Amino acid sequence: MIELTDDLIFDIFYDSWNIPIGIFSSDGALNKLYADLDTERTKIFLEDSGILLSSEAGNPSPVLRFDPKGSCWCRIPLGRETLLFGPVQTGRNPDYPYEGVPEHTWNGFREISRCLISMLSGKETELIEKEESYTAAHTARRMLEAEGKKNEWNSFDEMFDCVRQGDLKQLETILGSKEYTEYLNQVMSDLQAARNVFHFNLAKTYHSAISASLALQDLAPLVSLYLSEEQKYRSIAAYKAGMKRSMFDFTRYVSKYHDGRHSHLINKARLYIDENLYSEIKLKEIADHCGVSVSTLQHRFKEEMGISVSDRIRDRKIGRACFFLKHTNIPCGDIAFKIGYESQSYFNKQFKKATGVTPQEYRSGNYT
Repeated sequence: MIELTDDLIFDIFYDSWNIPIGIFSSDGALNKLYADLDTERTKIFLEDSGILLSSEAGNPSPVLRFDPKGSCWCRIPLGRETLLFGPVQTGRNPDYPYEGVPEHTWNGFREISRCLISMLSGKETELIEKEESYTAAHTARRMLEAEGKKNEWNSFDEMFDCVRQGDLKQLETILGSKEYTEYLNQVMSDLQAARNVFHFNLAKTYHSAISASLALQDLAPLVSLYLSEEQKYRSIAAYKAGMKRSMFDFTRYVSKYHDGRHSHLINKARLYIDENLYSEIKLKEIADHCGVSVSTLQHRFKEEMGISVSDRIRDRKIGRACFFLKHTNIPCGDIAFKIGYESQSYFNKQFKKATGVTPQEYRSGNYT
């Protein structure tokens, strides 16, 4: 009888089905990878793997995780190591970033996973099945990358005002102008530049819509749609067209759902806060920006919003932090610095004040 080693089993499974196999150490480091992925997709694989490993840390049982939009992974404990089998695409999933991995049916991938587990353990083992979406994780990663760009493409900030106000007519005028066409030709000098401008513009458009009081969860599908479409872009013209379509879609959405309940002063203050979440925001800066005194700003804000300006700043920063804590592996200290807190201890204090739990507890889900 031939004794099969783990390495031989992995070779057999990868050669047979071309499904990625990653072997990770107890601290989450990649020890070995069976996959034909380029540098960019390997980076995505490692980021997604980190999310999966942290969410199942300490679980001694094999777990099959199924994304409702069509992606599947299988996590298999191997003593001091952990094996991640997948991902595979089992249905129409516009956010699936792993080109070259064949599509498998849900039942088919489950049986392949069970076979792999049996060969590794030498016995039938219960496979726990869980349903979870990874779309938000991809969205968070791409949006964070875009938000980190310098404001070097802000020549047409007035078009983001159109998004916030739901003004389709004025947006059409701006996007159809000769000046805007010349601006795009200048900043989209090659495909890489076009990609960077597209991501930056999508992030700004997205946050402009949020500043109009639309909910993040309502806008996320639009972000996912354009990030998935962007994978098909092969020319500068495609990026330009996609950017314009995204702006019209977000503006149309704001026009339909924006309630317009706040005054121009308060909308201006809220917008300033949202656009400066990644820095320390001072009350006098907001008041100067709005052309009023600090006392007038505080009084009007409390009157219309029901909370103080300081509470609004804290809540918006903590809300952004929650998004990244839930959907990325970025260290808590880096998130604190990213959203304008100079010390992690102060960030932790503000986070607990706003949510009732620490950032670490929020990320792990170990709270009631």
